[in-house]
Amino acid sequence: MYRPVSSGVKNLGKENSQVPRRWVEQYFDLRCYTRMPKGGHFAPVEQPEALAGQLNSFLADQPR
Repeated sequence: MYRPVSSGVKNLGKENSQVPRRWVEQYFDLRCYTRMPKGGHFAPVEQPEALAGQLNSFLADQPR
């Protein structure tokens, strides 16, 4: 049986590729979509507080 997995997307401001929200919603159970103004490929090093905050928020909203 197919059971969709909750998904979250972060589009980082300096990343070369940006994933359109419309595309993600079509293929995944999108729960969180954020455009971050800063950061790029190395977001955990460049913006650790912002990334950790978004991740904690996403995980807190998941059913248990």
